[in-house]
Amino acid sequence: MLPNILLELRKSIKNSGLMQKDIAKLIGINVIHLNKVLNNKASLTQNMARKLAKIKLLDSTEQRILYPLKNK
Repeated sequence: MLPNILLELRKSIKNSGLMQKDIAKLIGINVIHLNKVLNNKASLTQNMARKLAKIKLLDSTEQRILYPLKNK
């Protein structure tokens, strides 16, 4: 099972309508690395979270990306 952080991030990406290749380009990483992060095969760094938070269509903040609220 994926950690809550990644579930929330994947949900934000899906809701944005952007593709992984678009997001990878916007944050300056390879799409393969982004895919590994989203599948818990590589770490989500604070720097990456900061860059993701700047993508308005994701409608998130660095804080929410790194520390999402737990589902109740």
